[in-house]
Amino acid sequence: MTRLPSALFIVDILREHIAIAEARRLNIPTIGLVDTNSDPNLVDFPIPGNDDAAKSIELITRAITEAIREGLNERKLNRDTEAARPDETEAVAAELAEAVESTEE
Repeated sequence: MTRLPSALFIVDILREHIAIAEARRLNIPTIGLVDTNSDPNLVDFPIPGNDDAAKSIELITRAITEAIREGLNERKLNRDTEAARPDETEAVAAELAEAVESTEE
């Protein structure tokens, strides 16, 4: 890895306690699937669910994966929109220059 992750998703917070400790030490936000036998205070964003059932894990990881995809697509669209739009600071500067010229006349 060339940089730290923005967040860490953990399926079984009891089993992956070392990863949680390391993420806390590095100030990386943690998202975790928390079963009734786990302490939800160990992660920043607990998701209640069964961390032992394959169907439960699949359902939640699929939802998180889709949310990440949507977020990345939205970020890309925003970047493309920003690149296509003329720089607002130039437009504001031009308006201010016009206003100054009209008051000097």
